[in-house]
Amino acid sequence: MRRQKKDQESALRFLDVQVWHLDPKGSGIVVFQYGTPDYMVSGRFIEKMKKHLEPVLKERYPNYTFLFLPFYVRLEDIEKTERTKIIDNMEKKRGV
Repeated sequence: MRRQKKDQESALRFLDVQVWHLDPKGSGIVVFQYGTPDYMVSGRFIEKMKKHLEPVLKERYPNYTFLFLPFYVRLEDIEKTERTKIIDNMEKKRGV
């Protein structure tokens, strides 16, 4: 049990969280990027983390999209595609 807690704490050190605000009315993207080339976080741990974090974050950022990505995904690529998707959806809702 003690080792498991230590492993979880070390895994959290390899978690980078970014919030991209796209609209002043409160929509955007919350990106969790986990792992490094030297330390890959287990999928089970990520699933547990999602289960605990998502309800809290949905309360704080109700209209945001949540992405959980491994370290090797380039954020610039994701940022472009996700921002485009969300902006398109916002425009559809407004009828633009």
